Amino acid sequence: LKRTFESLLALKRNDFEWILIDDCSSDDGATRRLILWISETAPFLVKTKFLEKNYFGAKSTYEGCLIASGKYACILDHDDELKADALDVVMDNYQYLILDNVAGVAGRCVDRNNKQIGKKFPEERFIGREGVVRFKWRINAELFQFTKLEILKKYFQDFFPGYTNGFVWAKISQDYDFIFVSDVLRVYDT
Repeated sequence: LKRTFESLLALKRNDFEWILIDDCSSDDGATRRLILWISETAPFLVKTKFLEKNYFGAKSTYEGCLIASGKYACILDHDDELKADALDVVMDNYQYLILDNVAGVAGRCVDRNNKQIGKKFPEERFIGREGVVRFKWRINAELFQFTKLEILKKYFQDFFPGYTNGFVWAKISQDYDFIFVSDVLRVYDT
């Protein structure tokens, strides 16, 4: 969580909010104390919620969507880091984000050694469905999405404990395109 916070501090923009959801951590309050410290010291808006029961990823994501106030959101786990220019990449693609059939921007991930995870895209930027990327082109890369908040709310609201975020992304990709970019947006701790 500290690495995630440090990556947000290093972003080139700070016109965002960070929603921290504690999914009932079982560490005698250590995570809660860290979250409260972050919310008091961050130079950007931080909103918090502490769940009374562990619901796994989908419920936590939905709870975060309910208190978010922006138009777009990304889901960071406690061990993820954003690249310093990630928000700029999203804004560089804004002309496509306003299209009704586009859910958001999907970019690439690197591991902690800065090695790209998965095969390269056939183009630097294209609009398409994730199913085509994964099954037709056989690119089984780790992807990272910035998605319209209203779409996240709609798809995450009906999922229960045991459903993974990946299941929800598959449902979203049945109905919406993404703008796929070769830019690296996230450092993924493998």
